[in-house]
Formats: sequence, C-alpha cells, structure tokens
Amino acid sequence: MLFAVLIFSSLYLLAALAIVGAKTNFKAVIWYGILGFFSSVMMLLLGAPDVALTQFTVGVTLVILVYIMAIRKQRRVRVGYISTPYMIYKRNEDLDGLEWEIISRIQGLEGYHIEPFEFENVQKALEALKAGTVDIVCGGLTDESVEDAWFFVKIPYLKTIFFKLGDKEVDYLHLKSLRTTEEKVEAVPTRKTHYVFLLAETAEDLKNFVISDLKELEATGELKRIVERYL
Repeated sequence: MLFAVLIFSSLYLLAALAIVGAKTNFKAVIWYGILGFFSSVMMLLLGAPDVALTQFTVGVTLVILVYIMAIRKQRRVRVGYISTPYMIYKRNEDLDGLEWEIISRIQGLEGYHIEPFEFENVQKALEALKAGTVDIVCGGLTDESVEDAWFFVKIPYLKTIFFKLGDKEVDYLHLKSLRTTEEKVEAVPTRKTHYVFLLAETAEDLKNFVISDLKELEATGELKRIVERYL
C-alpha cells in the first residue's frame, strides 16, 4: 500500500510540474485532468473512497469539460482560404489538403474551434483579413505572392523553390499542377522561398500559438509526414 501511495505521489508531482510547464491552455487542462486522476487514486488508497469519487466526478470529469468548453468559446479561429490543389480544397464537401491538415493539427493541440471561409481570390481574402472577418488566410501563398502590409504578418511554415518556366517564374506547387496536365514541362530552379500563412496583426495570441505549434509539429516530425503525404 505504502509503495503504491509513493508511486502515485510521484506521478502527482510530475503532473503538477507538467501543468506549470504547459505551453498552451488546452495542454494545461489535459494535465490538470491527469493530476486530478492521480489525486483520486491516492484518496482511494488512503481509505477515502467517497472523497475519491467526488474528486473524480467533479474535480476531474466536470471541471475538464467546463474548461474545454470555455476555451473553445473563448477563441474561434476563422480561416479564410483560396481553394488550391494539394494545399486546401474541398473533397466530398469536406476540406482536405496539406494546409488544412496543418491547421487541423494545430486545432487539436489548442482545442479551439476552426471556422473555414472560402474566397474567390487572394485580394478578397486580404480584404476580409483587413476587415477582421477572418483571422488566417492561406491557399498556397508564397512569401512573394503578397506584399507586406500593416494589417497582417507572414508565418512561414514550409520551404519551397521557384522555377523558371519560359518567360515566367512558378513555385513548386504550380509546377506540380502543370505536370499533371502537360506531358513535358521543362523548368529550371532559380531561387528559394517559403509557403506562408497570413495572420491578422492584431491577433497576437493566435500568432504565438501558431508559431509554437508549427515548431512542435516540426520537432516531432509530424510536419514532414504531412508534407510527404500531399507533396
């Protein structure tokens, strides 16, 4: 019995440290639930099953549900997108593509609610971003495809290359699309660039967690696996 109490006491301490070190609200809530579970087990082992049951039902289950609902209500992330092959597009009424999967993974890390809005072109998406009706704009945008403006910031997430194709330059994504429709496409790589997300300048919290979560996806190798799946 004593050994079990010591084990769960150590796990309780580790969970408490994990809460303090959690980088996002959602992760902190999850670790809080784990801490509450260990607390319930310790109470049970120490001969207080009624207190343990109360802690588990109220202190763990109910509190976590309330916290998660509060987080989702606190922040809705409105994503404006331009339908782009491989990146973000509709498939059977659902969104698919590299960028959508990245955004979905970030949503999973943060627990926020994502609302997508489709736009005909980049200009209309930028107007919505400037007006504050969307928080993020994406759709295979490169660093050079949009000029810097005061109302948004560029968040690079994937390196790519421009290619010389005749008298114009195209990025890798558009070259890949051309090769699906033309038998022979001769292109010469010219310079490097990045695909980017555009985020509203005023959404400082959103910018911070997108940058942080992109770093985590890259560190875990998940970003590389997503890219390999679509490109």
